Amino acid sequence: MNKLLARCPRVVGILIACVVTACAPFERGSQMTEGRSEPPEVVSPEFRFWADDSSGALAAHLPSGKPVRDVLVLSGGGPDGAFGAGVLSGWTQSGKRPSFDVVTGVSIGAIIAPYAFLGPDYDDRIEDLVLNRTGKLKRPELKVSGLLLDAGAFERNALANLVQTILTPDVVAKIAREHRSGRRLFVATTELDSQRVSVWDIGAMAQLATPEAVRAIRGVFVAAAAIPAAFTPVQFSVPSSVGLQDELHADAGVITQFWAPDPRVVRRLGGAGPTYHIIVNNLVEADFEVVQPDAASLSKRAFTTVFRSALHADLALTETLLGQAGGRMSLAYIPPDWPVAAHALDFNQDHMQELYGMGRQAGRSQSIWVSRVPESYRTLPH
Repeated sequence: MNKLLARCPRVVGILIACVVTACAPFERGSQMTEGRSEPPEVVSPEFRFWADDSSGALAAHLPSGKPVRDVLVLSGGGPDGAFGAGVLSGWTQSGKRPSFDVVTGVSIGAIIAPYAFLGPDYDDRIEDLVLNRTGKLKRPELKVSGLLLDAGAFERNALANLVQTILTPDVVAKIAREHRSGRRLFVATTELDSQRVSVWDIGAMAQLATPEAVRAIRGVFVAAAAIPAAFTPVQFSVPSSVGLQDELHADAGVITQFWAPDPRVVRRLGGAGPTYHIIVNNLVEADFEVVQPDAASLSKRAFTTVFRSALHADLALTETLLGQAGGRMSLAYIPPDWPVAAHALDFNQDHMQELYGMGRQAGRSQSIWVSRVPESYRTLPH
């Protein structure tokens, strides 16, 4: 079983875990924090909106009267987030990295996003993070109770400690300062009850400048990286017309590998069409592979196909919307002949260091960027 899980992509592990935990109880209305049962953080709905909301919610969270020129979009990818971290570092070294008006993150992209948002002065912290010099980014420990008794197979404390290391009160205060200047930091999660992507306005939350706000922000980032069934999801209590409602939030990668604001809405702020710099910490191009007729190979290939097809479709839609808004796409993704991790929790430091170095070199030379989504399928071998 361990060999099977190691060979399959993240979604296989999620599905297997979901089957095993289908009968495991999960107590709503409280959650474990450092071994203690505590009530969920109360978070105002004004600090987030639904990604599929067409009522103008996105526009309400963008700066009014200030054109958005450069948007950085950081995807999920687990340990392959080392690629994006390297690209950012090399981009700085090239002297061509812009100041981003908006930064968004999903999963590992969310973990990197605060430092990317605060600018090149924080490149060293991103490097320390992905190369595990902090000792915080590593394969999580399997809980003794594992899949049979809990809502997550792995200890969430390590993930919470990682987030706490990144989102210090000083970093949160600087995010608030940048928010006041008109810049925006958005992080996406999946709300599991409604099966919708929730987008959190981190700078608006940081504006509160209270210990409760810092805790809530950290909770959002833990949720953003909490793969369902691998980690216990994060509960929030959200005020509504009928009282407090508990919501269950986890990794947005369940639904989408990245979140980009609708360029048509962004364009209405004025100025020229925006440029979306999208860093995909994963493979994008479909590849040819002779699949062996066994359950492990077939399931791995099937889920990889579903995952990559959805990613490609989301990128193609973003490219189309950018065209309609007079904007342009600048896309970087892991080339098909580069190494990728075996699975989403395989934080092998040798692999991450290699991928970080390759990403940094490509970012420095600017050779990694393309302006169009690649073709879905490459020619079959002759």
